[in-house]
Amino acid sequence: MSLDEYPYNLTGALLAVWNNIILAALFIARLYKRPQTEYLLGVLFLFSFFPALFLLIKAHVFNRPFIYYLQLILLCLFIILEFLLDYSLKIDFRKNKIIAIPYVALFYAALGGMIGVASYAGMRWLILSAVTFLLVVFLSILANIKTGL
Repeated sequence: MSLDEYPYNLTGALLAVWNNIILAALFIARLYKRPQTEYLLGVLFLFSFFPALFLLIKAHVFNRPFIYYLQLILLCLFIILEFLLDYSLKIDFRKNKIIAIPYVALFYAALGGMIGVASYAGMRWLILSAVTFLLVVFLSILANIKTGL
């Protein structure tokens, strides 16, 4: 890895971990029935679209493989979908399995894919992003069981 590449790689790692921490906090807010906190954390998550798009646009500079593009595209698509369903159209879709199942699949694929993006910054970032991802998975399942959302 060249010195020019490290800030770019670190951005991807920080984005992966940041998203996981924000979403873990969001699910905790959901568990404690704090809808305003949940909403604000969701808005913070939406802003991660911009660094993800930056990483996607610049990926060609470092000759990233197809999977890297796919990982970032999945994250961008999920953020757009989240914005549309929860913030723009405000559709109550979580009880509708036709929408909820692909939504949840995209959610896990997008966040899980970011582990690969984080790995470019080194093993420590890969491990940190994987551990925080697993925390999000646990909290999202727990929140779904406890709240049905």
